[in-house]
Amino acid sequence: MSIEQTQQDPTAANAQHRLICQHVCRWTKTYTMACHVLKTMPNGRVKVLVFGDRYL
Repeated sequence: MSIEQTQQDPTAANAQHRLICQHVCRWTKTYTMACHVLKTMPNGRVKVLVFGDRYL
């Protein structure tokens, strides 16, 4: 799926995927962020458009 194929502009509200993230400092915090897959690259990599704030 590419961004051109969607009917509406990509937003956090209509995101189909969640990216699991981890912030590591004095403590570890795991959180998710809404994202859209923009393009599948060679070797299984993907370009993603991520929405949100790491402190959610």
